[in-house]
Amino acid sequence: MSTAAPAVQGEEVKGGVQDVNHLEHVAGDIDAAKMANFVTDNSGEVSRYADLNFAQTLKQFWRAMAISFACGICAMGDGYQYKMPGNIVALQGFIMQMGSKNAAGKWVLDSQHVAAWGGIYAGSLVVILLVGNWPLDRFGRKPMLWAVQIFMIIAAIIECFATNWTHWLAAKIMNGFSVGCNQMAATTYISEIAPTRARGAALGFYQLFWALGSFGAAIALQIVSTLPSDKWRNAVYSQWVFVGLALIVLLLIPETPRFYALKGNHEKAKQILLKVNSSVPNYDLDHEYAIILKEIEDGRILAAKQSGVTVLDCFRGTNLRRTIVAIVPFNNQLWDGAPALFSYTSYFFQQAGIAQPFIATVAVNSVLCAFVAFSFWATEKVGRRPLLVWCGAAMVPCLFVVGGILKLPSSNATGGAMIAVSCLWVALYSCSAGPLGFSFLAECSTAILRAKTANMGALGFALLSLVTTYCTPLMLASPVFGVPATMFFYGSTSMVFVVIMYFVIPETKNRSYVELDEMFELKVPARKFATFETSIDRARKQGVLGTETA
Repeated sequence: MSTAAPAVQGEEVKGGVQDVNHLEHVAGDIDAAKMANFVTDNSGEVSRYADLNFAQTLKQFWRAMAISFACGICAMGDGYQYKMPGNIVALQGFIMQMGSKNAAGKWVLDSQHVAAWGGIYAGSLVVILLVGNWPLDRFGRKPMLWAVQIFMIIAAIIECFATNWTHWLAAKIMNGFSVGCNQMAATTYISEIAPTRARGAALGFYQLFWALGSFGAAIALQIVSTLPSDKWRNAVYSQWVFVGLALIVLLLIPETPRFYALKGNHEKAKQILLKVNSSVPNYDLDHEYAIILKEIEDGRILAAKQSGVTVLDCFRGTNLRRTIVAIVPFNNQLWDGAPALFSYTSYFFQQAGIAQPFIATVAVNSVLCAFVAFSFWATEKVGRRPLLVWCGAAMVPCLFVVGGILKLPSSNATGGAMIAVSCLWVALYSCSAGPLGFSFLAECSTAILRAKTANMGALGFALLSLVTTYCTPLMLASPVFGVPATMFFYGSTSMVFVVIMYFVIPETKNRSYVELDEMFELKVPARKFATFETSIDRARKQGVLGTETA
């Protein structure tokens, strides 16, 4: 027998699903104490599939995981466009097209132009995020994924015909718009489609395909570097493959059930929910849909405590803590060395004196892809918090070691050692900050604020990246600062973030959204999330749930 979500103040329950029309005025119907009790009592809201292990979840929910996997494919173009512009600047043909001769008669790029490309990219990302998440909530998650590809197509067309640095600047504006849309839409979409027990792995699909797109850019640039210099645009043409794949995916995947539930279109929401989970034997549609409504109810009740649902609710009450938890791991990516080792990989190795920077870039991206794939297992087996904190801590000395190596006289031995330590840093990053930044951004907000929190996290990322993307190439090229001091700088900032994450980042592995609502509302310390006994745990232990957890 399915269990509907607990009724509030005598609400009517129809067909095993709450009538959610009352959510508009719930704050006026119940007092604060009752609202808090409603959020922290979830004994009837456990999924009957909550006791499945990771392998069993993949077996039964393979269709939902396949849709998450397909959505991740949209990130391949994102990864390609992120990697290609920061590395194409080391191609001789590109330098001759976009640069000028210096006093010695050598073709060079103006470091101010390189910094401007990074800065305008981050600035346009800020602009699209300042628009806010309202298109995501108003039109849906899927239309925003379409917008990603439209902006990317415009950028690709400009890049194909660019003849000077201002044209390339215009393309970076479209890239920023594309990535801004994707950062809001993709993680929200995947988190709402994936089953709880495999949500971390599903969110990892985004990072995996981003890494594959980034790897594709590294391979393309390595191949193009062996061609005549006037063939540099071949690296630009390659991205059309990823655009084509994304368009095919968008024709096949559905809108998320939670979006229709938020809009009150319960028939459509249940239709899609059943379709997404049609691979699950005897899927209990009414009960699972009631859990979704409870998640939405929890979010609206918590927001109703502050009299409304606006972006300001991300900073009120317990939502402030949840917003901090959501955005810190994601924004850590800007201060852990990634701007140098990922955004400008080939440029970084070129400035460090590596003779073949594109080969080093391929090595780094090969490690990235391998360890992002490994992180799927590690995220669900080891947990989010240990990977994020302890791998993050191990990344700090790697950055200082790279900086120290570059202080030594240049040789083949020091060059090889620097690449080896850089690959170790990438392996640690790929198991922690890389995939988990997106996971926490999507997991830690309430259902009603999920899109808004994703927008806030992405906006914070974009604002801070205005600093890092503009300053990093100037730091690398500066004769005063240079590559070693750049590594020391990022080693220091990475250390600060590791300390912050140790105290504020909780463990979310195997926790449903209603359990997370409960623990945040009860102000459970971050270090106790993994072992805290929720009302669902107690009900399961006491046998209250009966066959619901069978």
